[in-house]
Amino acid sequence: MDCLTVAVETRPGLSPDSIEARAAAELLRHEIKVYIGSSVEIDLKPEGGVERSQGKAKRVVDKRPR
Repeated sequence: MDCLTVAVETRPGLSPDSIEARAAAELLRHEIKVYIGSSVEIDLKPEGGVERSQGKAKRVVDKRPR
């Protein structure tokens, strides 16, 4: 089964390990499941942890084996 991972930055000054960040990630996971119907894994990253695009945005990375 394929797995979708969503990388999310925490807001400035908030650690990805904090209770608040984990609660927000769980809420996001639930909202995505309800709205889209797919289960996802939330990858919490600190501020600046999600790579910024240089030029054309690359929003989807397919890591499935060929």
